[in-house]
Amino acid sequence: MGETIGDNKKKTAREIIENYNGPKVRIMEVCGTHTHVQTADEEILEGHTGYITDAGMTGPARSVLGVDVQRATDKQRLHCPGQFIEAAGEAMLNGVSITFDPSTGKCTKIERIIMRESTNVR
Repeated sequence: MGETIGDNKKKTAREIIENYNGPKVRIMEVCGTHTHVQTADEEILEGHTGYITDAGMTGPARSVLGVDVQRATDKQRLHCPGQFIEAAGEAMLNGVSITFDPSTGKCTKIERIIMRESTNVR
């Protein structure tokens, strides 16, 4: 049997793409998210796979993953359970816009999206 993507836990997304893009398999896009901080490394790999390491997050801009900063830091500092409360304030949206050629299935464009409520700029 062939290996599955889940078998590659120690490989980077880039290495997985290199392993799985072949004559029978085409990966059109890979968008990761872990740190929730958008990276500026969007590109088209191998002429067909749209790639970005981290697409970012959507939520309150001044927060710890959307949670009130004081509550999140207290939980880490005091090692006590506590209820998380959504942070207030300006919202932000991070994401990725990807364009594909429907006839080939290839990614033709990948573009980061960064919007802040106060500036309403893309």
